[in-house]
Amino acid sequence: MFSFATSPRGAGTLLPVRTPQQMDHYLRESELLTGSASRLFVIASADRLRYQVRWIAQGCHIERLDARGNPLGSAVLDCEEFLVHPLVDALRSGQLYTPPAHH
Repeated sequence: MFSFATSPRGAGTLLPVRTPQQMDHYLRESELLTGSASRLFVIASADRLRYQVRWIAQGCHIERLDARGNPLGSAVLDCEEFLVHPLVDALRSGQLYTPPAHH
């Protein structure tokens, strides 16, 4: 587990994301538990980059968020583009995390 002091709901624990299948599981879990088809992912680097990720028919919609959760930019990526996104790099290096989903 990883503690993250600037999560949207205050301090909290983050769950590690180690495989693409686990990322997909967390996105589906979020949809089932919250009704939202998106999930926050955090890259545990010095900058603590935050992304809101949502699967869509065209592939993946990704929003880069600021510390308050406001979008800084967004992109719709197909599968090939997603595989070279910094989120996947972080996943491969063991630096990708997500907060637990809540009802």
